[in-house]
Amino acid sequence: MNSLFTVPMNYLGGSYAIFYLFAFIVGFFIVLYEGYRRKWPLVSWFIVMAWCSIWAIIGSKLGVISIEEWNAALHHGSLPATVEKSFLGGILGGLLGVFFILRLLKLRLSVSDTFAFALPIGLIIGRIGCFLGGCCFGTTTSVPWAVTYPANSHAYNIHLAKGLIDPSASTSLPVHPTQLYEIVFSLMIVLILLICRKRLKREGSIFCLFIVFYCGFRFFEEFVREGGSVVLGLKHVQWGLLLLCLSVLIFLIWRERIQNVKPKSFEFTQDNPYRNVIATISLVLFLFIGRNWFTPLETNTLAIIILPAFVGTSIQITRYLSRKYLRWAEITIILVSIVFISSGTDTQAPPENTKTGFFSISLSGMTGEYVETCGPTHNYGVFGSGVSYTKKLSQYDKFELGVRGYSGTDNNWGSYQILGINPYFQSDFHWIGFGIGGHFGDLYFDGEPISTFLQAALRIGPYDKFFIEARLGDHFPGSFPAPLLKLGIGFGLKNEGSLRLGISDAGFYLNPYIPLRKGIAISPFIAYGDEETYQLGLTLRFRLGNQ
Repeated sequence: MNSLFTVPMNYLGGSYAIFYLFAFIVGFFIVLYEGYRRKWPLVSWFIVMAWCSIWAIIGSKLGVISIEEWNAALHHGSLPATVEKSFLGGILGGLLGVFFILRLLKLRLSVSDTFAFALPIGLIIGRIGCFLGGCCFGTTTSVPWAVTYPANSHAYNIHLAKGLIDPSASTSLPVHPTQLYEIVFSLMIVLILLICRKRLKREGSIFCLFIVFYCGFRFFEEFVREGGSVVLGLKHVQWGLLLLCLSVLIFLIWRERIQNVKPKSFEFTQDNPYRNVIATISLVLFLFIGRNWFTPLETNTLAIIILPAFVGTSIQITRYLSRKYLRWAEITIILVSIVFISSGTDTQAPPENTKTGFFSISLSGMTGEYVETCGPTHNYGVFGSGVSYTKKLSQYDKFELGVRGYSGTDNNWGSYQILGINPYFQSDFHWIGFGIGGHFGDLYFDGEPISTFLQAALRIGPYDKFFIEARLGDHFPGSFPAPLLKLGIGFGLKNEGSLRLGISDAGFYLNPYIPLRKGIAISPFIAYGDEETYQLGLTLRFRLGNQ
């Protein structure tokens, strides 16, 4: 049997983790836009999306637990760990989460259609990761578009265990590229939904149509997909898909026939800050309680999804309490400030010369552990140095151009030498900042070697007060092997210092920047995910020239 090509699994390191996270982020923004377009309360909508996400992941994991494992879980009082996921479980879990949170927040929203496009687009992105990562593949076949997987891949190991190939074989047998089938069909679903969305009369019908098409496709795809136990001629998952497809199809036809006009898509009385706080605290508790059951990738993904709800709720409750209890205190402070300012004359120091430029030298080291996706625990150590030039254009505006170099080792069953160089450019204005750069060399991420990677950074908010930021490949001495992605918030401190905290693929992190005397600053970095995922780092920065 011949294959079209062998899947290049080492082309992009950690492909499954990257595309899994990217699929969630893209889906998050699609659903966020749908809620914004409908003028729904933003903070409550953040919370609804987070509840849907965490319950969808819970449902997808519960859906693959067998009856024997359920009996063992009830006996031992703990759920079995699993990296497998069930589409049916994810859909049912997400619907259950939305059902509960809408009633907790007392919102009467018809939200299902907001997920109708996010789900197939997220599936498209996720299946790219599955294809490159070697999971969710098909049965052996001789069709001309079949693909093979290299040695040590999941398909190769299964074929080797079944005795279908010899240990000397360099690739697996040709298999159906079921991930590509799903990508193509998901694209077709998006086009069909775009055509039909104005022809359907009821809210929720677009989502129902997606369920019908996708379940119908997956039912037939399972005939050529590897794995799954069979009962009465069909796999267990096929019986579930068939039942869900027919049930939703009947429900869709009934709904479309009983009403000819779309009702208003939502009703809500008021966005209640106290209920939002309760819902957000519940999210954090779910994540904390399940921290040892969720995989590190799932934990990081959920933390990223929960972060906007947490930040939004914090800001909302602070403003609410300020308006309710501190109004007279604010008026008093303003009046005292006016009296104080008017009573002082010529007390301000002369403005400093803000147009300065200077060079800086940085030294940094980090060590830690992380768990490879579907792999062993790694420990690593990396050290680096860098030089940069900073130009201050005004009190708040500046840019920085620099280059960093780093070296270290990543150890699991063997040892991998890390050696990289990182040129970058960073531009900061008062309310927004952005950066761009790249990593080049012998890099290592999620158990796989890579040679290049993009660096990018975005900050929104005044950096001397409060801001939100996202950083990809922007960590010193290096983002390899971790942390690659950081999402968080920050607070400005005195003398251009700052305190950053958030979530990364190394866990929750805390990263203060503390200026000392004579142009010296220190920046410790602490990240913790679980007992096998943590990082400790320290950076020293020396400013040269113009102070």
